[in-house]
Amino acid sequence: MRIPDPESIVLTTTDLPVPGAIAASVDLAARLRVFDFDGSLNNASREVWAALAPEITHVSKAYWEQWLRCFSDGRIWAPHETEQMIEVGCTFLRNRFLDTSGRAWIESVERSVAAAYVAGVSPMALLSMISASDRAALEVLMRRVDRSDAKLPVYIDTLMRLSALEGEITVAIGFVA
Repeated sequence: MRIPDPESIVLTTTDLPVPGAIAASVDLAARLRVFDFDGSLNNASREVWAALAPEITHVSKAYWEQWLRCFSDGRIWAPHETEQMIEVGCTFLRNRFLDTSGRAWIESVERSVAAAYVAGVSPMALLSMISASDRAALEVLMRRVDRSDAKLPVYIDTLMRLSALEGEITVAIGFVA
């Protein structure tokens, strides 16, 4: 069997399953058993959100800027489009931190993977976007939480677990799509 040249493959939205189908199949409970082994993630995520919320636009903007670097299609985004995408990112982050066991943020990951798939952007590039936003979140935590505060290590641990969970789900969805 001959493997086609990747550049000869043209992907379209018709190649994708119905929106939400893959997200619905993600076994979030199984993942949470692994990433939330001590049952603290939901409460800790809410506390991290409280620390990040005043600067969440900065965190979302870091993801969006990395998205633009990875999707170098030459498109010039109007300021209102950029603001809208950053707001979409803020909603995603709010859902990830405040409703970690919910489906809304998983569906958002699915939409990001689908957009990347159609544009020929790899799941690896999506991982770089997760990393960019979580680095920005870490910067915010380090700025807003006193380094002597006993909660800082818990917040960092929570951020790392959420980041790894999002990355695992992104890759899992990316290989299904």
